[in-house]
Amino acid sequence: MSEFKLSKTALLLLSVSLLMLAAVVHLSTTRLKEVNRAFFPLESAVSNLTLRCSEGSPLWLESALISAVKDLKALSGQVALVRSDGSVGHCEIGGLQRFEFLGERVSVQTRFRYGSLTKPITAAAVMRAVADGKIGLDSEIDQILWNGNGHQEKIDWPLKVQVGDLLSHRSGFYQRDRDSVFVVGDKPWCPYSMANLASLKVNRDRPVEYSNLNYCLLGVMLEKVYQKKYRELVNEFFDLEGRGIKFAEYRYEKDEVWHDYRYNQMYSEINRGKFDFYAISSGAGMTGSAYSYAFLMHEIVMSDLGSLLLQGRPDSCDNKAIRNCFGYAFYEYSPRVGELLYVKEGYLPGAAGVVALSQFGDVFVWLGNSDTENAASGELMKKFLVRISNHIHGI
Repeated sequence: MSEFKLSKTALLLLSVSLLMLAAVVHLSTTRLKEVNRAFFPLESAVSNLTLRCSEGSPLWLESALISAVKDLKALSGQVALVRSDGSVGHCEIGGLQRFEFLGERVSVQTRFRYGSLTKPITAAAVMRAVADGKIGLDSEIDQILWNGNGHQEKIDWPLKVQVGDLLSHRSGFYQRDRDSVFVVGDKPWCPYSMANLASLKVNRDRPVEYSNLNYCLLGVMLEKVYQKKYRELVNEFFDLEGRGIKFAEYRYEKDEVWHDYRYNQMYSEINRGKFDFYAISSGAGMTGSAYSYAFLMHEIVMSDLGSLLLQGRPDSCDNKAIRNCFGYAFYEYSPRVGELLYVKEGYLPGAAGVVALSQFGDVFVWLGNSDTENAASGELMKKFLVRISNHIHGI
């Protein structure tokens, strides 16, 4: 009798244990992001203890990076500033891997994913093509991309799309086409099957609508006019390899920071977005440090290409609104009278960043290892840019 009672007790304990294990597994698979978000304040407090800056860096760079942890939700990050006079400052925070705050920390060389911060580099390459007489900003893209692919006939678009339209996101492509480069588990038609260009629907009455397809087409265009692969060409133009700038792949590089997906609604460490990384090369494909990016952008802006890159926004747009006044490489943003920034944001699953240029030639870059909470609204990025603008303009 006692043996039977003991067996029942053991069975009850086993059942309870299995139920608890099932609950833990369920929580870890379906509620892991909620759990991670709950721990974020504690992790951010520890992360702040790892902050370090280069000698002579302005104090506001420290506060900018701490606010990026708090508001932009990136436990590991970098900021870099190159002033118009060539002076430099940079700060880093967090661990190379999660929970390594007291181990290997983020350094000035740590690799982050640039996402769409790649686009201004592609835009600079396009401006080089304009300067070389290969194309014009008013060149019709069908004449460059369609002819020469075995097709002599013209595409019957009601209004022709020009190179400048692609750069400034005014191509008028429909929604299903604008993000067709980012497909999971399949090859997008751009850059591999350019005959599909003829099927694109265009409505030039549409307002500015951000498009990743625009920059895939620009990458293909550069390949055609220079007869070189995009990656080889931009490396030749800007010495990316010498700067430690590479192109992202699905796998992580050994010197790449860990990626935090807790604020991403779709992707996770298990499902981190198996895109065609070759296809996104010209729009969101580069990786490197904030320091390398800031120096490269400073050199580009100070070169003959710089004045072209800062143009292209329509006269009628309101630059007091974020993401409203897109030009050829950046959007203009004026948080206050007398303050003007040229801005480009970049996002990939588990990564975010922003570059902000002042009208005086200063270049500020922030890179982080997490998706900004509710990034689509732009409210937290707007708050961050206001802070940066105040400091850059000496307020």
